[in-house]
Amino acid sequence: MKIVLPLAVLLLVAAFAAVAVAGAAGAGVAAVAGLVLAAAAISLVRGDEVARRAERGVRRSPDLHFLALLVIGGFVARAALAITLRQFDLNLVLGGDEGTFDGNARVFLAWLEGRLPQPFQAKWMHTSQVGYFVIVGCLYWLFGVVQIIPVLLNCLIGALTAVPVYRIAARLGGRLAGRAAAVLVTIFPSLVLWSCLLVRDALAFFLIAWCVVLGQDLLRRTSPLRVAYLIACLGALATIRSYMFLLLAAALVVTFLTSIVRRPGRALAVALLATVGVLVLVRGAGLGAEFVGEDYLARIDEQRRLNALMGNSVIDLGTHDLATPTGALTYLPIGLVYFLLAPFPWQMGGRQVLALPDMVLWYACLPLVIVGAFWAYGHRRTAALVPLIAGSSICLLYALVEGNVGIIVRHRAQVLVLFLPYAGVQISRIVRARSRRRAAEDERRARALAVSSSLRAARRGLRSA
Repeated sequence: MKIVLPLAVLLLVAAFAAVAVAGAAGAGVAAVAGLVLAAAAISLVRGDEVARRAERGVRRSPDLHFLALLVIGGFVARAALAITLRQFDLNLVLGGDEGTFDGNARVFLAWLEGRLPQPFQAKWMHTSQVGYFVIVGCLYWLFGVVQIIPVLLNCLIGALTAVPVYRIAARLGGRLAGRAAAVLVTIFPSLVLWSCLLVRDALAFFLIAWCVVLGQDLLRRTSPLRVAYLIACLGALATIRSYMFLLLAAALVVTFLTSIVRRPGRALAVALLATVGVLVLVRGAGLGAEFVGEDYLARIDEQRRLNALMGNSVIDLGTHDLATPTGALTYLPIGLVYFLLAPFPWQMGGRQVLALPDMVLWYACLPLVIVGAFWAYGHRRTAALVPLIAGSSICLLYALVEGNVGIIVRHRAQVLVLFLPYAGVQISRIVRARSRRRAAEDERRARALAVSSSLRAARRGLRSA
């Protein structure tokens, strides 16, 4: 708790600087940062009081302080970047979709105020992907049409994504793996950037990570309440990205069925409950229904060709026809290489150079992800299956859909929250291996020193005799 007071003083100074530089926007950042700090301080104080009263009877999370400070630091860094981007109008360059979300939120606001008969534009009336329009429109209705407010909410959600990622990694490789993965998610350039703009990506990252956490929970212990939480998270994801909801739901059901080999009764029960819940969301609430019952390969082929029309870095499709199973399967390896590794160094021209920090860090993490995934699958198979199958499913979809290098970095960020925990696992293994080697070396040195001291003592004894 000694760190909270200095941090509060630091944030107070930063708040004055933010207001002086950015005016109302800076005041908004200062207010939200104060709320976050207050909530974290209350949580930490309460946790310390509980620990003191219960003494050894209650075990608190040893990383509560670490996560609280990491979330605060992640939020402040994102908020500062968001203000900087808006001060120089760089958000208009980097966030091309901001106009879409702002415009549709204004339409929803006009409907709330009775100025329009429909809450959404005709293009969005028969789709479930209107959740972010509703969130931003409600914020506009409460606080006025001030874009920095939903952007700050994105900053907070982006920083909070470290919490579910910590839980995913900790179940795979322990506390150290959880810490490493949480730090990576907090500082990864693309994850930071997309949570600083008026786009829906930060909320998608957050919901995807929590869906995987709940999936891991259900494989450990079947609970109707956890099933309800999972269905609620999937339903919320369906209002953000419908296809991601369907893909993640299918991946989770496959994971549960795959686990039947180890725990047949529990896995089958969870799979049936999850399947029924997803069907209710699709058929009853209509979430994601626009993607059900269509020729999906034809839809993927159409979307991929539309993506290839945007920007200059088009991925050549060659003779592959993604509308047919054969064409899709033969193109899939090429698409995976692009999705996982692009933009390549020779494609770093124009705005693509902005992806350089992200690519450097991703290239460094990718070997760790691969090795960590193999180790986790071998030693924590049940827990490792959920993020592995979910992340692989997302990769397969985007490998077929991506037609432009420019949007790959943005879409790849959705799988980073599922793959970086494996990097955290491998980092923890490397750190532990080094610690063991150092301990072994220290022990050898201590033994050698003890033997040397004994020999010297014996020699002195012989001389004196």
